[in-house]
Amino acid sequence: MLTVVPSSAGDAVQASEGLTLQGPQRGGALGDLWSDWSEHYRARGIDPDTITRDGPADELVYREAKPRIVFVLKDSNAWPGHSLTEAMVPRPFRMMIMVARWSHGLLHDFPALESADDPANQIAAIRQVAAVNLKKRTGAATAVAQDIEAFAFQDQALLLRQLLELQPEILVACGTWGPLTRLLALSPEPGSRMVRDSHTGALVLAFRHPARCGRLRSYERLKGLIEHARAANV
Repeated sequence: MLTVVPSSAGDAVQASEGLTLQGPQRGGALGDLWSDWSEHYRARGIDPDTITRDGPADELVYREAKPRIVFVLKDSNAWPGHSLTEAMVPRPFRMMIMVARWSHGLLHDFPALESADDPANQIAAIRQVAAVNLKKRTGAATAVAQDIEAFAFQDQALLLRQLLELQPEILVACGTWGPLTRLLALSPEPGSRMVRDSHTGALVLAFRHPARCGRLRSYERLKGLIEHARAANV
């Protein structure tokens, strides 16, 4: 059976530049995070106004969700100064409709696709999850792999801090399996599509980007990954 092992509040993660992160944090930690991200970019000559914020669509609802799910994406498309959550609530649009469909499946043990296609169910599901870009600086219509890798490495400490604060139980790497597993210092078996993260205890799944897959096939493939994880007791 699929089990979730949450991280301990006292766990520490060793990040880049010798920084030790304690997590998770409470009481305005996400607000402080974005202030720190702005300073981090400013120190590197990057305009902090180019940041697209991200995270839970509705933090209070996300905290109560079972399981807590974070979709790890690449970057946003020409959306400086905004938040990715604006594409999630009050109702999902564009590729976030696909994320909402997957969210409904993960939260409700994958009922028939018709249930996940229901707009009301999608609205309810998307409010319970978080979406995180590895590259916070706004991008273009097509993400550049080298840029995603460079920003994931440059922002390692802050990305780890963000993930620790979110306390995910499932991390869905949406076209980000390589940079995400490197960020988390994981060593999945060659060809594997899942691994357990030692930092958060989350099950990490390799999956497609929501803008690059079909609704039925992707829904069934994600269902299959979860079934495999349960059977293998990952």
